[in-house]
Amino acid sequence: MVVYTFVTYNTKNLYMMAAEEQKKITVNFQMDSDLHEKLKAIAKKKGISFAGYIRMICSEAVASEGGNR
Repeated sequence: MVVYTFVTYNTKNLYMMAAEEQKKITVNFQMDSDLHEKLKAIAKKKGISFAGYIRMICSEAVASEGGNR
């Protein structure tokens, strides 16, 4: 089991943080090693960090549910 803690920011859009007041949110993810390796490989192919890829996935999931990005 792999446990990650990411610090992200509570904004309407995680990619436009600079223009807004930033509030830190700590998010804990637990995943098995196989899922971790698969996600790391996808992030590497996209040329972004693992943490950046997880933030992108979360932002897209919120947007698809009709929330603000």
